[in-house]
Amino acid sequence: KAISPELLTDAYVPLVIIGEGWSQQIIIQNVDDEENMTGTLKFFTAAGEPWRIDLVGRGTVDQVFVTLQPNQLVVFETVVKTHPQNLGFAHLDTGCCPYSLVQTIFRRREANRPDLMTSFPVGEGSFRSARIFFDNRDRKFAGVGIFTTGECFSFRCETPMRLRFLDENGGVLHETTETQQNQTLRWFSLTADYPQTRGRFGSIEITSNDPEREFVEVMGFSLQFAPNGAFTAITTIER
Repeated sequence: KAISPELLTDAYVPLVIIGEGWSQQIIIQNVDDEENMTGTLKFFTAAGEPWRIDLVGRGTVDQVFVTLQPNQLVVFETVVKTHPQNLGFAHLDTGCCPYSLVQTIFRRREANRPDLMTSFPVGEGSFRSARIFFDNRDRKFAGVGIFTTGECFSFRCETPMRLRFLDENGGVLHETTETQQNQTLRWFSLTADYPQTRGRFGSIEITSNDPEREFVEVMGFSLQFAPNGAFTAITTIER
């Protein structure tokens, strides 16, 4: 889905991977022709706690301040680590104006093979429904992330949602309702958590399961892996 600049005064990078040879770039661009942009990029664990990570040339931080003149951009890059994976997310808050565009690039380095890379644009997460394509045929497999973007208030700090797993003809392979704490990331193996999708291809539909809310505040996305370890990012098609 194309990202509209007016959406991005508050943006989320829904997956940050540290460990097992992964590194990641977060690219932020001030797309305004006249005004400076200021903001803060903060990092969080999957459970929503502040997360200190190593950034190239910037040390170990849980947040960095961003100041960009019109049409400037900046790149933040994580340091490659070889320990087991840790997952989290990042949040860019630029307050009001001007507007920014954000994208992220994943890179995995392994001995005796070329680096593997993929990228996707970053946006907000509020929509009536979203579809995430998956293809689990021929030993391919998908890791899927659901990140809840809603804020926590005294009366509510969770997001109820409905997940429908559809085959290529729109038939329902499986349907479930789930509730996830706001401002947290759930990352899962699609075939392990939902074996109904094993050997199949289709899409995951995410909608609100709250009778009082038409929109669901989540970001859905996937990394689709081939048997040889190559991968690509699958972003949602939203309505």
